[in-house]
Amino acid sequence: MPKKPPPPKTDPECIAAYTNNAVGIRYQITVPHAFALEYPVVAVVTDLVEISRLGSAKKDENLAFRRYLSAHHHRVEELQSLAAQIQPQIDCTTCANCCRCGVVEVHCGDIENLSRHIGVSIEEATRAYTRLDPENPGTRVLKNTRTGCVFLRGNLCAVYPARPKVCRDFPHLSFGTHSLGSRISSLTRWIPLCPIVYNAFENYKHVVGYHPQGRGLTP
Repeated sequence: MPKKPPPPKTDPECIAAYTNNAVGIRYQITVPHAFALEYPVVAVVTDLVEISRLGSAKKDENLAFRRYLSAHHHRVEELQSLAAQIQPQIDCTTCANCCRCGVVEVHCGDIENLSRHIGVSIEEATRAYTRLDPENPGTRVLKNTRTGCVFLRGNLCAVYPARPKVCRDFPHLSFGTHSLGSRISSLTRWIPLCPIVYNAFENYKHVVGYHPQGRGLTP
């Protein structure tokens, strides 16, 4: 059973509450009060087939939106607030696309945590579960099988308590990330795959006043 999170801190500038996600795990989300009120979520799509269909159909639109974001200044907190409100409505264990389609970079601390959790030496964990990244010499990534991450079992992670930081931070839209910068490009790749990313960007378009086909853009 997951550990019960600590009581929410009292902060008049934040909305902090225990939230049940779709599989009944209670955890705390904290959304700055002003952002939660100013940028409410309009709608959330949870059907994975529909998200894949819509995300693929809107490929050109999302490319244009990415270019629009590069040319206009919008606060990153807008997107982060939307993602924080959407995440509790998504059951990640029905999806696991991030585990099937992602490349997970690991560092020394990640491998040490994995070795301790599995009960093998760091050298054995490195040899058995990681490989060199051919696109980034000197970096190691988790091995993949034909079905996804080496640790993926069905839709669940076999080493969830010791999963690497990249996995814990996915989809990298939490408050505290000061600038998404070039990651906007990598994030849009996940639009047809990740319900959190798809819904965050669809709602973000509404917040910034973006409309498809380049009509009605409001800076």
